[in-house]
Amino acid sequence: ADRPLREAVVHHSINGSFAIRQGAWKLCFCPGSGGWSAPRPGRDDTRGMPPQQLFHLESDPSEQHNVVAEHPQVVAQLTALMEQYVRQGRSTPGAPQANAVAVDFRRGEHVPPPGPQAGKAGGKAAKAKNRGKATNDRP
Repeated sequence: ADRPLREAVVHHSINGSFAIRQGAWKLCFCPGSGGWSAPRPGRDDTRGMPPQQLFHLESDPSEQHNVVAEHPQVVAQLTALMEQYVRQGRSTPGAPQANAVAVDFRRGEHVPPPGPQAGKAGGKAAKAKNRGKATNDRP
């Protein structure tokens, strides 16, 4: 295989925030760091911060300059790819599969699950049912 199996990488932080990286671009679907560094979710004031952050990691490896306003086409492309991954329940080639739990990668916005699983809730019962089973791909 001359190409990677995944065209992008999905990141999921300790507080449940999501990001997606493709090539040099990383789009974070959260204000603040989404993790251990400041501004930390639930500990630091993130009011007034943009709900999305876009970084070009080749020119800004320390993620200091949010360029979301300068590159709306990249934001749209990465958001659409993330929506596709959630709908399909996977980031690898293959048939769509159900997510083990409901996935909300943006606050207040939901992407419906694929096919007959639409409307089914995740939660403890779904987790217990899937415990111990190998999964092919989970973000």
